[in-house]
Amino acid sequence: MYLACCNKFIEFFSRHIKFIELFPRYIRFIELFPRCNKFLELFSCYVTFIELFSRFLELVDSLTALTVATDASGQYTAINAAISAAQNSGIPTVVVKAGTYSEAIAVSGTQTVTVVGPSASSVAQNQVNVIASGSNGVVNIATSSSKGVTFKNLNLTNAATDGTAPAVYIRGSKHGFYNCALISGSTGVYFSSYGTALIANSYIEGVDKLFTNFPTVYVYGSTIVPTNSSALIVYAKGVAAGMMNAGNSTVVIDSSSVAQKAGLVNTNVFLAAANGNFTQVVYRNTNLGNLVASSGFHPTSCKYINFFGEFSNVGPSSYSANAINRSKVCDIQMTVDQANAFTIDQVFGYTFAGYNSFDTTWVDSDVLSNATACQYGNISAAIAALPNDSKPYTIYIMPGTYNEQISITRNGKVTLIGETNFKNDYSQNQVKVQFSSGRLTSLSQNEQTPVINSKKTNDNSGLAMYNIDFINSYPQTANTAALAADFYGNNMAAYGCSFIGFQDTLLANKGVQVFSNSYVEGSIDFVWGFSTAYFYKCVIATNTKGACIAAQGRTVGVNSAYIFDSSYITYTSTYGSTFGASYLGRPYSNYSTVVYKNSYLDKHINAAGWQVWSTGNPQTSNVFLGEYNNTGPGAWVSGTARASFATNMTDDQVAAYSLVSWVGDTSFIDQAAWNYETSWKFPASTTTSGASSTSSGVSGPTSTASINAHPDSGTVPPQYAVIVSADGQHNASFTNLTAALAALPNDNTNQTIFLYAGTYNEQIPSINRPGAVRVIGYTSGNPGQSYKDNSVTVTFARGLSVSPLPSGHSDAETATLATASNRISFYNINFINSDNLDGLEASYVTLAASIYGNDIGFYGCAFEGWQDTLLTGATAGYQYYESCYISGAIDFIWGYSKSYFKGCTIGAKKAKSAMTAQSRASASAIGGYIFDQTLFTSATDATVDLTGTVYLGRPYSAYALVVVKNSYLDDIINPSGWKVWSATDPRTDHITFAEFANVGPGAWQNNVAARQAFGNATLLTSDTYSLASVMDNTAWIDSTYWNSIVTPEPAV
Repeated sequence: MYLACCNKFIEFFSRHIKFIELFPRYIRFIELFPRCNKFLELFSCYVTFIELFSRFLELVDSLTALTVATDASGQYTAINAAISAAQNSGIPTVVVKAGTYSEAIAVSGTQTVTVVGPSASSVAQNQVNVIASGSNGVVNIATSSSKGVTFKNLNLTNAATDGTAPAVYIRGSKHGFYNCALISGSTGVYFSSYGTALIANSYIEGVDKLFTNFPTVYVYGSTIVPTNSSALIVYAKGVAAGMMNAGNSTVVIDSSSVAQKAGLVNTNVFLAAANGNFTQVVYRNTNLGNLVASSGFHPTSCKYINFFGEFSNVGPSSYSANAINRSKVCDIQMTVDQANAFTIDQVFGYTFAGYNSFDTTWVDSDVLSNATACQYGNISAAIAALPNDSKPYTIYIMPGTYNEQISITRNGKVTLIGETNFKNDYSQNQVKVQFSSGRLTSLSQNEQTPVINSKKTNDNSGLAMYNIDFINSYPQTANTAALAADFYGNNMAAYGCSFIGFQDTLLANKGVQVFSNSYVEGSIDFVWGFSTAYFYKCVIATNTKGACIAAQGRTVGVNSAYIFDSSYITYTSTYGSTFGASYLGRPYSNYSTVVYKNSYLDKHINAAGWQVWSTGNPQTSNVFLGEYNNTGPGAWVSGTARASFATNMTDDQVAAYSLVSWVGDTSFIDQAAWNYETSWKFPASTTTSGASSTSSGVSGPTSTASINAHPDSGTVPPQYAVIVSADGQHNASFTNLTAALAALPNDNTNQTIFLYAGTYNEQIPSINRPGAVRVIGYTSGNPGQSYKDNSVTVTFARGLSVSPLPSGHSDAETATLATASNRISFYNINFINSDNLDGLEASYVTLAASIYGNDIGFYGCAFEGWQDTLLTGATAGYQYYESCYISGAIDFIWGYSKSYFKGCTIGAKKAKSAMTAQSRASASAIGGYIFDQTLFTSATDATVDLTGTVYLGRPYSAYALVVVKNSYLDDIINPSGWKVWSATDPRTDHITFAEFANVGPGAWQNNVAARQAFGNATLLTSDTYSLASVMDNTAWIDSTYWNSIVTPEPAV
C-alpha cells in the first residue's frame, strides 16, 4: 500500500518538477525523495511525505502565472506546453517573454487562461511573434466547450500563401484578442466554427475573406488590411432555425479603419458578402479607406436573408460619400436605434445556440465602455445628465437629424461635437438639430424660439460646438422671429457649424462669441444682438432680398462689436434675380459697431452698403460701421455711393479690430480648428459678377410650398424646394432622394423635394414625418399630366422568395419606394424594381412600391415590377393614382387600402394571371379599388401573346372590392373577366367585383355569357362609386387635370 502511494507521488512529482524548481525552500522535499525506497521500513517517512505533499499542493494552488521564454529562463520554452499546463492546473495566466516562437498553439482545455506578451502601447511595439503555417491556424481553439481564452500583445502570423490559412481558428465562447496582430499570407485570417470572440486595438491583415465561415466577432479600435483587389473582408453564414447551433453569424466592426497596406494599390474591396443566409455585418464609427468598393457590400448578398448596415462611418468610401451606389445593394444606413441593437452584449447574446451569452464581465472594461451604444436618444437628455459641478464635459453626437430645442445653462464648459466627413468646415456635417418655432416680434418672445440657447451668467467656462447644423424650420413669416441660436455668455465658440433660418437667425446676445469656418443664413437682421462676435472665414448667406445682415446694439459705455473677417458674404439660390437689394447691416442702437474686413461682398449688396434703422429713427449718431480691404462686386471701391454714416477704414483704424483687441484672452479658442482650411474659396472675379449662389454645402431654408399644391413647372424647382441632382449639378443639395428625405425636419411643415433628370439607384427608406411631403420629378411636359415624358427614374433590385416566406421577413422589404405617414404626393417619377423583371424565378416578389399611410397621391408616375409590383398597404388608408402606368405579372396591384385610379394604364406581362388582388376584412372595412377611365392592356415589355388570358382580378379575401368603370379593356382580358383565388379556396362569398360603362374587346357587353358563367361579378346600371363618395375627402387630391383626362387606349 505504501509502495503504491509512493509510486503515485513519484508520478505526480515528475509532472510538476518545474514548479518545485521555482521554490528552493522546498529542497528538503527533493532530498527526502530517495528515502521513499525505504518507505515500508520507515513509517515516519510516510508521515513526512503526507505533510510535504499537502504543502506542495498548496504551493501549486497559489501559483498565478507560468512563464515562457525562448532562452529557457521561464518554466517553458513553448507557449503551447505552458497553456496546457496552466489549464490543467487552474493557473490563470501565461506570460510570454520577448522572442519569436515557431509553433502552432492548439488550445484543447476548457479552463480560462490569458496569454500575454510584454507590455506594449500599440501593436507596433509588440515583442512576441508567433509564426506557423497551415490550415489549422497559428492559434487553434478547437474545443466547443472552451471559454475565456485571451491573448494580449502577441503577433500571430500564418506564413502559408495558399488555401485557408487562419491566424486564429475559433470555437467556444468569450475569447479575446487585445493589441494583437492577426496576419495571414492567404485567406481566412479569422476562421470560426460557431465560436465567439472580441478583437480590440489590433491589426488584421489577409489576402481575402478575412473573417469567414461562421464568425460571431466584435472588432473594436482595430486596423483591417485586405491585400487583394476585390477582396471580401467578411464572408460568412449563419444557421437556420431548427438546426443545431441555430443563430446568426454576426460581425461588427466598430471604431476601426479599413486601410490599404503601404506599397499596395488594391481596389474594389467589399465590406462583406454572404456565404449563405442569417449573416449580419455592421460597420459603425469606422473609417473606410478608398480601397473599399463604392457599393460597400457585395451585390450578390441581396440574394440571401441577411442584414448589412452602416452607422456613422467616415472616409472616402463611407455610406454618405457613396449613397447612390450603396443603395444598389442591401446596405442600410442605420438609425441610432438600429445601431443600438448591435452592442457587445447584444451581439454575443443573440448568436449561435449553445454559444450565446449576454454576460460581458469578461470584456476589458475600457473597451466595453467605449464600444457601448449611444447613451441618449437626443442631445437635451445628454445635457440634462451632466452634473452641475463646474467641470467640463464633452458630448459626442452621432449622425442624424435631432428635432429638439437645446438649452445649456450649467456651470462648467460644455463641448458638443458632431460627426462629419470633413471637420474643416460645415460642408459635410452629419448632425442636424432642427426645430420649428416662430414668434411675432411685437410679442418680445424671440428668445422662446431658438434651436440652441446657451445662457451662462454665472461663470466664464464657455461653450464649444463642432460640426453641427442648427436649423429653425419655421416658415418665413412677416415680422416673425425664428432663431436658430441664442448665445449669452463669454468664451463661446463654434467651429464648422451652420445656423439657418429667416428673420433673426443668430442672436449673439451678450458676452463674447467666436465663429470660424461656419455658415449663417437668414433674411432680416439675421445676425443681431449686443455681444462681441467675431466671424472668421465664415459664409454669411442671405436667402431673401431687401433686408440687412447685421443689427448690432452696443450700448454706451460697453465695448462690443460684430467683426466679419475673411468671410464670404453671399446669397442662396432662393434669393431671386434682383441684386443690389441687401445691406451689410443697420444700427440696432446709436452706438452700433460692425466691421467687415478682408472679406468678399457679393453682388446682392446695395451700393449704399448700410441702412438706417428706420426713417423716423435712423440711430446713426454714434455708430461705427466700417469696411476694410474687401473684394467682390458689393465691396466699397472708389466711386461707390456708400452711406454717409459708414467708414472706409484706414490701416490704423483696422488695427484696433483684431481678434485679440476685441476678444481679449483667446486661450479658450481651439487654434487648430480656428485655422483649418475651408472647402470654399472666394470667387476669382472680384469686380462685377461675383458668385451666382452660395457655395454652402448646407441645404437652404426648410419651409416649402403648400400641401399638395400643383407644381407650376416640371423643369424649374419651386421656391424653397430641396434640390436633388444625380450628377451633383444645378446647385443641388443632394445627389440622391434618400439623403434629401433624411434631411427634412421631423415637424409639421410642408416639404417639397425636386429631382432633376437622371437615374437614381437607391431603395428609399419608408417616408415617415408629421408634415406633408411633395416630391417632383423633372419633366418636359405638364407636371402630373402624363408619365410618358418622365425623365426621373428611381430603381433598385431586391426580391424575396415567398415559397415559403422566411420567418421575420415580409415582401414589403423589397420595395423600391415605401411610405408610412400622411399627405405625400409624387409627380412624374418612375419607380422600378429591376430584380427578376424577366420572371425567371417563381414565387419571388419584387415590389416597386409599398404604400402605407393616408392621403397618398401619385400623378404621372410609373411602377414596374414582376410579382406584387404595387402594395396598397394601409387597411384604413386612402390613395389616389392619376395618369400613372403600373405593370407586372402576378397580383401586381394588391393590398388593403381604398385606392382610386384615374386615367391610368395597367400593363400585364403573364398569361393566366390576375392584375389585382384586393383584400378587406369585412363589408364595412375601408379598402377597395376603383379604376376610372383606365386602360387594361399588355405591358410595353410583355414578351408573350396575352390575348384572352389575363384577368382583371381575383379576391385576396372574401370581402374584396374592385370596380372598373368608364375604362378600356383590351383583348388580353379573359372573357370571364375575373377569377377565383384558387380552385380549393375561391374566396367569393362576399366579394364585390363590378363593371360599369366600359368599352373594348374585353368589356362585359362583348363577353356576356362568360361573365355570367363566372357568377361573382356585377354589371352596374349606374355609377355609385364616384370619387367623392369613396374617398375620405378630396381636398388633398390635385384635381388640376381631372376634367380633361381622356381614357387611354392601346397603341395601334
